[in-house]
Amino acid sequence: MATKFDEDSYAQRWHSETVMFMLKQRQGEALTARKHHTRRRGMALRCIAHNINDRLRQRRVSKGHA
Repeated sequence: MATKFDEDSYAQRWHSETVMFMLKQRQGEALTARKHHTRRRGMALRCIAHNINDRLRQRRVSKGHA
């Protein structure tokens, strides 16, 4: 039975997969923490660092610096 393809959900998944790929490429794939809460904290810090780097890159591009 065919179901309707949800393009909005797929677009969101595509975006999250791209971000995860970028995080792994730039910061490595492995987390070194052993406890669950420290692994979550480490991943949150990686996400924050990614967002800061992305904003800085956008700012450089908008000012004409590549």
